[in-house]
Amino acid sequence: MATTSLSFLFMFLLISFSTATVSQPMQPDQVLFPNRCAERCGSLELPFPFHLNSSCGPPVPSFRLSCRNSSLLYLSLGPTDLRIISFLQASGSLLLDYSPNSSSSSSAACDLRWYSSVVNHVFDRSRFFSVTARNVLRLYDCEDSSICGNAGGCDPGVFRGRCEGDRGGCCYSLADGSAWKDGDGFEVFSEFGCRGFSSWIAPGSAARSGVQQRGIEMEWAVPKGYGNKTECAEGAVEVKATTVKDGVRCACGAGFLGDGFADGAGCFKSCDGGQSRAYKGDCCKGRLCKKKAVLFAGLLICLLCIAVVACYFLLRRPNKAIKWDPDSACLPKIFARACRTRVFTYQELNKATKGFVQDRTTIDLTDGTIHPGVLNDGSRVAVQRVRCETQRNLRQVLKRTEQLSQISHKNIARIIGWCMSSSYTLLIVHEFFPHGTLRELLQACRGNGSLNWYRRVNIATEIASALTHLHSELSPTIEQYGLKSNDIFI
Repeated sequence: MATTSLSFLFMFLLISFSTATVSQPMQPDQVLFPNRCAERCGSLELPFPFHLNSSCGPPVPSFRLSCRNSSLLYLSLGPTDLRIISFLQASGSLLLDYSPNSSSSSSAACDLRWYSSVVNHVFDRSRFFSVTARNVLRLYDCEDSSICGNAGGCDPGVFRGRCEGDRGGCCYSLADGSAWKDGDGFEVFSEFGCRGFSSWIAPGSAARSGVQQRGIEMEWAVPKGYGNKTECAEGAVEVKATTVKDGVRCACGAGFLGDGFADGAGCFKSCDGGQSRAYKGDCCKGRLCKKKAVLFAGLLICLLCIAVVACYFLLRRPNKAIKWDPDSACLPKIFARACRTRVFTYQELNKATKGFVQDRTTIDLTDGTIHPGVLNDGSRVAVQRVRCETQRNLRQVLKRTEQLSQISHKNIARIIGWCMSSSYTLLIVHEFFPHGTLRELLQACRGNGSLNWYRRVNIATEIASALTHLHSELSPTIEQYGLKSNDIFI
């Protein structure tokens, strides 16, 4: 039995709901200066020269990143895309997720997740990227145990736990330098018969000192004299890369802040040792500067007090000029800002619904009714008649109608237009749903078993899709409570 497509008309005007803003993610401890477009993917800001849009960074494909699902940031190394966990600005490096399934941040089955072959050439040194010596490896299935003879300061305590404690292998710090040298790939470990590895970065190289982090750290740099909008800014110096051959990065000199690149944040004067800038002239110092700060603070407090007092008297005092007028002549001005919908006349809707006659097709709601109708152009609509007892109730209905008119989702009914029939009765025109409500469907199918499980699951899935859009994908979000089967249309 073919299932009919499902769409829902939520009676938000009759059910209480609340809005909430999404909290901003916490900023990392490390100071990062975003690129000139201030690009972001999820909680990660992109520092120069990394970019998503080609106009936001240098014309260097190696620094072009991709953002998936607006939350996961990826770097392409050869044919492989690796997820970026964080930017380690102080060391000019990236912390990458080298696992085969790096699109997930789950730690389930992490023995398999955090595992890669030593012959993976993705980690070979290139002109722009190279593995750093701060990585600590755990090597698996090594035939020659001599590779484990000198751990080079590796702390075995970091490998205790469910993910690594039950496996074999040995710990090897790349800083040891006995088998691996700067610029080497990991295939050098295949000479010892090793087949795979997992990786951490040593304490002190992460954003929070002393914390072990899974992943692999790779240094980035630009070939010396490369050009292509990677030149250093005035007041910056070139810093030689540690592992990238002939690679350099830009860094601001003493007393300056910034990323050091001319096409990035550049370099600006630091006034207090922090991030405050001096765009013009010297930093303000001494007693004169303190007096200016005190005067400015006093002036700001006075202005704030005046504004509070003025608002208090304006709100207390009745003002006929701004008094609420529910007359229909004023309503187009109210809706014009946010509600881009058609304004119907009462005569049009009265004719379309045949005088709002009460029959078997009429749906009764708590604060009104819904009448099917046909407009002059032949299109079928559903006209919701909302009775408001007070001006305050009418204001709430108008506000919610503005919010609903801006929602675009396949499972949420679209508002086509509106009309003010009297002082406290609002007519809202929705798109039409010919199969009635979910409640009617359930009553019709009761006893004959025609509503099979496939249709039930399909209905539940589409309801969940609409609620997810309201609760998670809007900004600000709309919390929906008290949804009933009579509020859902087929």
